[in-house]
Amino acid sequence: MGKLAAVTFEEKTFTLSMVRWGFLRRYKSNKQRFMSLTGASFIPKYEIAVYDGKPSVISKLGFPEAVFYYPDKQLALENFHDLRAAIAEGGIFGERFRRSISAAEPQKQHVWVVNAQL
Repeated sequence: MGKLAAVTFEEKTFTLSMVRWGFLRRYKSNKQRFMSLTGASFIPKYEIAVYDGKPSVISKLGFPEAVFYYPDKQLALENFHDLRAAIAEGGIFGERFRRSISAAEPQKQHVWVVNAQL
């Protein structure tokens, strides 16, 4: 079960990709390594990645700009829609998107920012 959305801000397209962290994904990520790297107090069940580019070339986009991890589907879906609206409002450098990153609560969300400018 995944979700994909393209969001445009000032003629620039961003892609949001939500995937479920199934057994194989959790196994490959190594639970202890994930916990020590992120400091998260939960093992994610859903991941939302934000890419700078169009979804038709998602496999060629490389690293995402930011990755958000969530412990359950409901919270992931809510934040998927919030992130989509935040990007449409001000792009990935807008204030609303930055608040999404800084509002991370270890019990509910962990954010991994790949792009150091964010």
